[in-house]
Amino acid sequence: MTIDEDEALSITIQSWATNISPGAANEMNQQLECYLSPDNSGLFAIPPKIIIDNGQVGHLFFAPAKNAFGSTTVSVYFIDIEHEKLCIFC
Repeated sequence: MTIDEDEALSITIQSWATNISPGAANEMNQQLECYLSPDNSGLFAIPPKIIIDNGQVGHLFFAPAKNAFGSTTVSVYFIDIEHEKLCIFC
């Protein structure tokens, strides 16, 4: 994704992640916690996060820092209630 410097106060990308699932049928009742880790956090006034609704759709939200420019790679992973790491974009 590319945005211009100082383009927006905050950005939300609806339905950025879909079909989010904790795994096999016997794990469907487990809840997931989502973690994002940018390698250049100075680009964000509010760090990126995924807001999950209906258990299966994730909306990406973040706010760029003012007068910041550069690039970052954001690792995304989920942890279920059994604390098993499910790497998605790592």
